[in-house]
Amino acid sequence: MKVTRKDAVSQSGVGWLHFAVTSRLGWIFREQPSQDKGVDAHIEEVVEGRATGRLIGLQIKSGMSWFRERTRGGFLFRGNLEHLSYWRGHSLPIIVVVFNPDDQEAYWQIISERYVRENEKGWSLTVPYINKITPDIVPTLTEICSPESRKKFFKKRAMLYEIASIFQENFDGRQSLLYNALHLVEHSLFVAVPYIDAAMLSVLDFLSCKTKVYLAIGSDQSKEVRNLLRAGLGKGIEVRIFPGLHLKCVIFDSLLVMDGSANLTSVSLSSPQEQFSFLVEEASCQAALERFFDIWSGRHGPFLDPTREALIGTTLDFSQ
Repeated sequence: MKVTRKDAVSQSGVGWLHFAVTSRLGWIFREQPSQDKGVDAHIEEVVEGRATGRLIGLQIKSGMSWFRERTRGGFLFRGNLEHLSYWRGHSLPIIVVVFNPDDQEAYWQIISERYVRENEKGWSLTVPYINKITPDIVPTLTEICSPESRKKFFKKRAMLYEIASIFQENFDGRQSLLYNALHLVEHSLFVAVPYIDAAMLSVLDFLSCKTKVYLAIGSDQSKEVRNLLRAGLGKGIEVRIFPGLHLKCVIFDSLLVMDGSANLTSVSLSSPQEQFSFLVEEASCQAALERFFDIWSGRHGPFLDPTREALIGTTLDFSQ
């Protein structure tokens, strides 16, 4: 079996972290299978020789390439939106660890809205020079994995569970429940529907004032929607057009998935004939994010940018 230098460097980082966590911190280190997307290992708190069951997920990056960009305070870590979206909805707190094989040191930072900076190409955060894997960080890691630190996360998930439990059978209240779910969104909303009406597009545009909205739609849209796209939406919403799109799903903060048979229109939401499912399980959210990003990235075909004048009035015939 051939092993590349990149594989060797990657494994050296995992091996070093295993040693450091067990010997320096006195915690338990468990490497995760490769199919666990974006999480290389779990570490478990140990207090007075007993495992507490409180875990932190680690994303481990090894090699000198992760140390090329520097700021006054630390190393600049850049990542893709798909990983960030998955980590945001993870039941565990996630920290990024970058390992320097030359000086045999590792540096860390927690994935938190406080530190993440999103941009057009993805996102970044600064991994501080002072955040080394040493025994001194045990109190900080204990605080990170404490139930109190995740209280807000679990409270929001419980509220989404409540909405999910009554959505399907509450025909008259579906639109109100959808708005309640949208109100809970704090950092990202992913929407893929073949067809959307002008009212729902306006709602998403308004929501983008407080959170980032990613909208994938089909090319067959109403005149009202085409006019809104041609006039331009807010900076917080990004729209991509995919001819022949079939996927129908909405992902709220990487915590809740809504899918079903209907498009995102006021009429469809109130129709008893339309079936919906609301899922708050982590595995369901991960699978939905993978389906969305397969479409969004163009892996299954090219997309159209509605802000480009060359496309407006030709491919979509917005001039009608």
